[in-house]
Amino acid sequence: MKLWVLGACEAPFATDLQQASSTWPAPPSSIAFLTLPGDAASQAIRAHDFVALMGATPPAAQDSWRAHLLQARLPFQVLYGDSAQALQNLSFAWSSHVRSQSALRPEILPRWEGVCESCSDPECEHRLFSRLLAQASPQ
Repeated sequence: MKLWVLGACEAPFATDLQQASSTWPAPPSSIAFLTLPGDAASQAIRAHDFVALMGATPPAAQDSWRAHLLQARLPFQVLYGDSAQALQNLSFAWSSHVRSQSALRPEILPRWEGVCESCSDPECEHRLFSRLLAQASPQ
């Protein structure tokens, strides 16, 4: 599965991404950086690939990318923040894309804090019982 990074990004970000992505669950087979939506390489993006649009991209270029991706019916994730934040957000988004729970955002895991009798969320129940079992086991 390929990772496409679209829009403006700095060279240090690209280097950091190459290094960090090798430790992600099911790392990308390759990473492509594209700046312009008219680039012929943008035609090679497939639905199963992961597409990240850099939020720091100038508005006109970002609008062009969005129009191109929407017309092609390709899902994409917009990354905001400085380089470190964008890299962290990309690692979380990639983990979600490959359906790995190893790098999900810790602050969103407990989705429900209340009466569990009316929740009926199997993921929530699994997390609850996993935490209870972990607390009950001797350390």
